Amino acid sequence: MKTILKTTGLIILLIAFFNRGNTQQYAEIITELQKIKNAYADTGYNSFSIKYQYSREAAPGRILDTLSFEYRIKGNRYHCKLDQIELMQNDSVQLSVYNNEKLIVLSNPSIREDMDNIVMSHWDSAFVAEYIDSVAVIGKSNNRTIQFHFTPSAKYSSCSITYNSKTGQPDKVSYVERATQSMEEGQPRPNGIIITMLFSKVNKSTFSESVFDEKKYVQMRGDQWELSSSYKNYKMINIKNKHQ
Repeated sequence: MKTILKTTGLIILLIAFFNRGNTQQYAEIITELQKIKNAYADTGYNSFSIKYQYSREAAPGRILDTLSFEYRIKGNRYHCKLDQIELMQNDSVQLSVYNNEKLIVLSNPSIREDMDNIVMSHWDSAFVAEYIDSVAVIGKSNNRTIQFHFTPSAKYSSCSITYNSKTGQPDKVSYVERATQSMEEGQPRPNGIIITMLFSKVNKSTFSESVFDEKKYVQMRGDQWELSSSYKNYKMINIKNKHQ
């Protein structure tokens, strides 16, 4: 799960950063960021999809690659599907199922605090804490955008979060990762990569909690975990600590 979503992790870092500065100046931004964080902090049913799109900064309209994730979340439990990969967690186990490789990795479940990091896990703390140059909220209706710009030394040049201010639900997150190629002194930095996340199919309705049942994949027999009959041809790597 740590390789997938982490919007709230970003939000927490941003709020902490702004609170160390001029709180009055950033009061509106802190309030709006908190709304986005709270949209994923509840323990109810939550289903949504995220499509990642990748393009070059020089040609933003030309999509180079896409990845689509389907999520179902209920409290600390989740199920995520990406093409031939499934990720599942319940109160007992965390499973990573790699269908192309016929491999299942069994490990301990994450705690709720870790689950609050579900929306952009590949962002590090340097994304925000040290390199923010300016930030602004654009729009006065329910549909708003928070626009960040970063200093020239930052790994990222900009980020925008478009969301519903009433519900806190993000619709689109887009950021530019600067190019890392070496360049001659005095020459402009090469164009970077635009990474865009599009949120859709957001639903708070009840769904079948069978998606969180590990018995589809593995079962405990005695004191040993074994693969279920449907996955008997798979290999299992067990890194679950029974004493944790």
